[in-house]
Amino acid sequence: MATRRGVPSTSATLTDVARLAGVSIATASRALNGSQRSVSADSADRVRAAAERLGYLPNESAQSMVRGRTNNIGLIVRDIAEPYFAGIASGLIDELESTGMHVSIAVTSDDLAREIEQVRMFRRQRAAAVVLVGSRRTDEPHAAALMEELRHIETAGGRVVMLSHHQFPFRSVLIGNREGSQELASALLEVGYTEFTIVGGPSTYVTAKDRVQGFRDGLAERAAVVDDVRTVESGFGWQGGFDVAEQVLELGRGPRRVVFAVNDLVALGLLARWRELGVAVPSDIALAGFDDIPTLRDVRPWLTSVEVPLMLAGRSAARLAAAVTDGNVTVSTVVKMRESTPAR
Repeated sequence: MATRRGVPSTSATLTDVARLAGVSIATASRALNGSQRSVSADSADRVRAAAERLGYLPNESAQSMVRGRTNNIGLIVRDIAEPYFAGIASGLIDELESTGMHVSIAVTSDDLAREIEQVRMFRRQRAAAVVLVGSRRTDEPHAAALMEELRHIETAGGRVVMLSHHQFPFRSVLIGNREGSQELASALLEVGYTEFTIVGGPSTYVTAKDRVQGFRDGLAERAAVVDDVRTVESGFGWQGGFDVAEQVLELGRGPRRVVFAVNDLVALGLLARWRELGVAVPSDIALAGFDDIPTLRDVRPWLTSVEVPLMLAGRSAARLAAAVTDGNVTVSTVVKMRESTPAR
């Protein structure tokens, strides 16, 4: 309870704030909890001044009941330990820092049924928005159920943002996957490579398919100088590259051959196994990846990659989630030619 002089007290209540401000409890509640019902500017100012003087903090649960939404943004990723997802999450959190919104992160571990449960969890919590990051699959058995849950969020006044998705009809941050790998193929042809092995990740991952197709499109533009193109399916992470490294070597090596890995983690897995086998990059075989994750700064040879501006992608998703912008946003990629693919 506040003292008569309005000295702050740890037990200050909404009633104390209303009394000090000279308004009703209902008016004080509307002023502090973000109700859409109008409160005069003078009354709102007096209520906020009284709350500050008393050290009163509004109850977030009460605020969400009044608004129908919390200030929480739900971020769903496959693996927050992966640099790709960590970079996007960092950009999103940084962009929302000054908005008063909070970010809760859920990890799917590539389990599609678990992803739906996490969407439902954020829906029950009345999240202001849910952001889903990562590749969709062409064989998703739960796509209809996921779509239904996401539609419920938007129907109730929340927002859904997809990052690196273009299959669902929601606001999206689109990555130039196909364009980036097409430009990489052209750049590799320019410096003299004529033989190519594509380590394409899982064939059911839309991101992997887009990157593989873009690379093939780039090669097709100069088909006359392309001598050989091979493709190997792999996992989508470091272990995936490590596991197929010997198979990739069996398809050929030499000064004119370059391996394009569908992402940098796959490329790093290949590099690790080849080192164990005594195979040197780039003297025995050249190597390029995609994403340009920060980890590459500490790897030698410095890996050629396609830069995805992860922080910018996260910031763009945050602005869509917070209703600062609307519609779809496309994030461009940039080819970074480095030591692992010297001119031949």
